[in-house]
Amino acid sequence: PQSLTLLLQRAGFEVLAVESVGCSTTQLISLGVPFLARRLGLRIGALREPNGWFRSLATRAESTFHLGYNLRVIARRVDHG
Repeated sequence: PQSLTLLLQRAGFEVLAVESVGCSTTQLISLGVPFLARRLGLRIGALREPNGWFRSLATRAESTFHLGYNLRVIARRVDHG
């Protein structure tokens, strides 16, 4: 995110927002945890719930550290005229 922001600023854009999007940590958890639990014969309970504590923590970390596989940048050209 920092490199992309710097590149856009040098090209004359003002970066308004940078977001992680696409396949995310929470999506990987929601797919991987149930699969592993079934293989191990375990019950997964709250981990699979959309608002489970582990999923909430992963979502917060993903947002804070930009851990998604894709970045969405919202920027506008700065008019120096």
